[in-house]
Amino acid sequence: MRLILIIFLCLLAFFADRPDPGWTTPANVTRVIDGDTIEIEIRRTMRVRLIDCWAPERNTSEGPAATANLRRLVGNGNVTLFVPLKSGDVSELFTFGRILGHVWPEGSNRSLSELQVDQGFATKEKKR
Repeated sequence: MRLILIIFLCLLAFFADRPDPGWTTPANVTRVIDGDTIEIEIRRTMRVRLIDCWAPERNTSEGPAATANLRRLVGNGNVTLFVPLKSGDVSELFTFGRILGHVWPEGSNRSLSELQVDQGFATKEKKR
């Protein structure tokens, strides 16, 4: 019975969706900039632009609500940052001095981007 369980778990792990190659690290949110940008601390503070999350800028009428919601979602500030490395070209990891990444709040199986979009404070794609 134990062998069957081990084989099942191995098969489950083999066929599970695997993330893109990348870099994952625990981090702490030090500041919410606006509805789609946070600052995190690893060894030093850096700005992270959330991937798949387009929120209104903070100087717009909807911006303060998006910023407040993201601040609420990060909770105590402990998060996990995942920076995908698709092509190996490091220049693709940055935009306007920010790292492009996915961020999960502590204890959540959903990213901040998903939560912001699902709660109506951002869109998955940039509005034109």
